[in-house]
Amino acid sequence: LLVLVEVTAPFDNAPSIRITFETEKGERHDYPLRLPLVATCFMEPVNLDPGAFMQRWKSLEGPDRECQEVMKLSPNASSID
Repeated sequence: LLVLVEVTAPFDNAPSIRITFETEKGERHDYPLRLPLVATCFMEPVNLDPGAFMQRWKSLEGPDRECQEVMKLSPNASSID
């Protein structure tokens, strides 16, 4: 059994699935299962014209949106390639 899952938003509780079947002898089986599923990324493609893309790109700019730190190596530090 192969189960494909598409996750479109974060969740708190693991998703569950119930597998039910009956054998040729008429025995009924019912298995409620929690899926061992880890969602690590949520992305959807977006089609943008160049103007809309640049508008979104420029909205990411700002003083509190980037960080830079300059550090000096001590004279005893080994070289970095």
